[in-house]
Formats: sequence, C-alpha cells, structure tokens
Amino acid sequence: MPILLIIPFIVFFIALVFVIIYLKRKQKLQATLLPDYSSVYPKDASYRIASIDDFVNFVPKKLKLDKIILVHGTFVGDDPFRILSVVENLSAPIAGQIRKHLKKHQNYVAKDLGNFTSLHCQKIQEKTGVACENFVWSSGNNHYSRVEGVLKLIRLLSCDDAKEIALIGHSHAGQLFSLLSLLVNNKIFKQSLEQILEINIDTNKLVKKKFIFLTLGTPPRYNWDLNKRMKLIHIINHRGKDALAGSLTGLLNTRDGDYVQQYGIEGSDMLSVSPKEIKMNQKLDTILGQGVNLKKLNENIKMKRRLHVKGKHYLLDYKDDSVTPNCFMTIFGHGVYTKFENLDILLNILEENL
Repeated sequence: MPILLIIPFIVFFIALVFVIIYLKRKQKLQATLLPDYSSVYPKDASYRIASIDDFVNFVPKKLKLDKIILVHGTFVGDDPFRILSVVENLSAPIAGQIRKHLKKHQNYVAKDLGNFTSLHCQKIQEKTGVACENFVWSSGNNHYSRVEGVLKLIRLLSCDDAKEIALIGHSHAGQLFSLLSLLVNNKIFKQSLEQILEINIDTNKLVKKKFIFLTLGTPPRYNWDLNKRMKLIHIINHRGKDALAGSLTGLLNTRDGDYVQQYGIEGSDMLSVSPKEIKMNQKLDTILGQGVNLKKLNENIKMKRRLHVKGKHYLLDYKDDSVTPNCFMTIFGHGVYTKFENLDILLNILEENL
C-alpha cells in the first residue's frame, strides 16, 4: 500500500484516540457535576403520571382471579427487628406465641396506615367476589428477612390450589415478589441462593400458576425475571412532571410524594441483632446488592430513581401533601396506599391489567 494512502488512516486513528480521551474526561467531569439519570428510565419499564381521581369508585364485580393475597411491608410484621429469630432458637413455641400477639398489636396501632388487616380482606372480598387472605412475614429490614419471607410465601403458594393469583404488596413486600420471580425463572439465581442458604428450594408447583404482582410504594431494589404467566404493576405516590423522585426540602410536608419509596433503596438496610444473620446478609450482598452501605445509599439517593427495571408504573398523586408538616401522619407519603378509602384505586388498576 503506498505511503500516501496509509497516512490518512494514521491521522484518523490518532484523532480517534484524542477524541476518546477527551470524551472520557468530559464524561468524568460531568459525572462529578450531574448524576447519570440513564438508569432512571429502564428500557423494560413504562410509566403513566396521573391523579387518583382517574381510579376512584370501583364498581363491585367478580374479577378473573382465584385468589388475592395481601402482603404487608417493613416494620409491621411479627418480628420487625429480628429479635424473636434469636428467641426462636431457644423456644420455638414461645416465639410463635409472641409473634401472634405482636402482629395483633401492630394491627391495632397501625390499622390501615401502611398496613393490611383482616378488614382489608373483608372489604376486598365484598367488592370483588374473590377469596382474599393476609400473608404475614417478619418484616425485618434486611436481605435475610426478605429471603425468609419469600420462602414462607413459596410454601403457602405451593399448597394452594388457586391457579390465578394476585399478590398485592406494600413497601418491601414487593422485594418478596421480585425474589419469587427470580426463583421461579432464573436457575442461576436459584442455585446461588440455595448454595448460600444450604437448602433446596422447590418452586415446581408455581411454574404453571398465573401471577399478577401489584406493588405499592416498593423501593426499586432487587431485579425481576418475569415469564409469560406473570404481570408486574407498580403504584407509586408521586407528584411531579417527570418520573424523577423529589428533593429532601419537601420531606416535612410530603411535597413530592412517597419519600420512603425513594430512600428505601440499596444500602438502606438495618443490621441484624444476630451474628449468624449478619454473616448471612453479607453473603446475600453478593447476589442482591449492598444491604448496609451508607456510601452506596448516598449515591443512589442522588439518582432520584422511582422506576423499577421492569413493569408498568402508575405514578399517582394521592393528594396527601400539605402546607404544614404532615410527614409523620402520612409516614412520609408511604402510608396512603393501604388506607381503606384508597382500596378502590388499587382494585381499579388491578382490574385494568387483568
């Protein structure tokens, strides 16, 4: 090849190298000034910004479902701080009795604010004609508690004859659903979890069941692996023109919607009181992401992420903001989904997606 023909190629590649170096430096500089929002809008997720007025007044009807199961979120279960898990090693019957009384107390105090009760099931059955039941798990704020919860849920579902089931979960209950989808559809994840727990997890009876997962204010944490028999819907209390979460300045009066959904992300878990569970959570970090990590939490908060990697999102203005501070009355915008007056909203959205 003549030397004159080679020179343009040499110049081109030298210029290309300089351009790459320049772009990398520019990208690094921009990253320090402005967070990268590319992951805020996942390609396998969709969203709709609307008002709750579009979904009120559910007309009682028989939904095409065999069963509806309500799953509460973090801190309103039967062992929120994982203390009874230690007692259980000493006396399982005593721990079991304490769990029952603790959950009754939780229901008495929280009622319908960020919590599901038997009255929720009663109202849903009257409106839909579908059998409804509550599922109770420890509600601890860490990986192991959620894994323990999904294993209990799998046992319940495996013994149930229902073929089409709607699982409605508040807050981190949605993580149980994501784990369920992974255990049913992702062999590599299932094997990894079995290796960590040193147990066999039987999901064979769940493969042919149809599931519709409806999450309420679930923070975007774990991944999802859905099959053709699974539908995924997210409802999020949100105020804003786009799908970005709000700023801390609106926390006291819940100006931007659900702040727990925004901050309950990777890195926000609590340490367990059990040394055994601390070690287990560290192992689970390898497949579920960082549980307790303030640096990671701070990085994730800057992303202002609302959307999960998969699913259809309803970003709804629940109109629970106020001019005066009301964050404790609304649990920072996180407790509105389960209020009795808002049941029609989730039932309308559920019916719309059947």
